[in-house]
Amino acid sequence: GLGLRIWDAWADENFSIGKGYGAQVAKPVFQYPSQMDYILGEIKKNPTSRRLVIELWNVDDLSFMNLSPCLHHLNFSVKDSKLHLLAKQRANDFITANNFNVVELSILMHMVARHCDLEVGTLTHVVTDMHIYNKHEEVAYELLKREEYPTPKLWVNPDKYNFYEFTVDDFKLIDYKHGEKINLEVAI
Repeated sequence: GLGLRIWDAWADENFSIGKGYGAQVAKPVFQYPSQMDYILGEIKKNPTSRRLVIELWNVDDLSFMNLSPCLHHLNFSVKDSKLHLLAKQRANDFITANNFNVVELSILMHMVARHCDLEVGTLTHVVTDMHIYNKHEEVAYELLKREEYPTPKLWVNPDKYNFYEFTVDDFKLIDYKHGEKINLEVAI
């Protein structure tokens, strides 16, 4: 793994959240070994398909998940040699998770586009219940007062094309400026 500890509040003694996000993406579908392989294979075979979907909300596995997926639906589409992504999320803790979600989805788009020899198109992120918890209200007001910085550029290693060969070192933010770090407690 990447050493991320974002789901620790829901993890068991083995640092697992059960059959959550990773287990659902790894689930075999349509003669493919995983949902991710399905997306990569079908884009190459039939880029105009309207069935390029990864579904993370699996009602049969919900009782085996320590955390039900907040981000639950990824719908890829290819138009004019560009990869687009519609991501649906049932809930989003805006202060602690929104930026993380947008960045991870953007990186995912770049990885899939590179693997399939496409340009990156539009990310559309739909959230049903976006919220700021009471415990983060002061932080929200503090962030509104802070200086706004230009959006950084994402650098993706130009030598990598295989989706499964990317590592964390293959991505960098260029011209990334930010304010002082704010430590947050995840609301559960």
